[in-house]
Amino acid sequence: MREIKEEMSIRKEIQRRIWIALEEARKSDVATAKVGAVLWSSSGVEICAHNFSFPSYDPRFPFLKELEYTTHAEASCILRALARGYDFRIGEWEILVVSPRKDGSLRDSRPCPICMRLIRAVGIKRVWYFQDGILVMEETQRKSPPSPLFRQKRIWT
Repeated sequence: MREIKEEMSIRKEIQRRIWIALEEARKSDVATAKVGAVLWSSSGVEICAHNFSFPSYDPRFPFLKELEYTTHAEASCILRALARGYDFRIGEWEILVVSPRKDGSLRDSRPCPICMRLIRAVGIKRVWYFQDGILVMEETQRKSPPSPLFRQKRIWT
């Protein structure tokens, strides 16, 4: 019975965070894909962010009047946490990423390879995202260190 209550409370918390991420995604100014993310720790810290674009001029390409760069929601969350002085080594950190379509359905929102590398590098333990309309939780850290491919012998004395 206790396990069921714990699972229900986890479900409610995830649903609440999905709504927060959706609200955050609506703030995005990126026309192609609006993405929202929520980053939280086991100590109760919660940080949310969305993707955003900013114009830039590159003199190497004068025929392009203005280039538009995009900061991903996941990277923005991590940068906000670091700017506020949070340490990812303390507690367990998780991140949830959502990307709504105009009709209200959710598109696939798995972080890109570069964002996944960043997530792993800072030590976030779990990533939640939607894949084919299903909420997926992915563990990012290995449970045990990888076993060596070969053992090195000492060849000098």
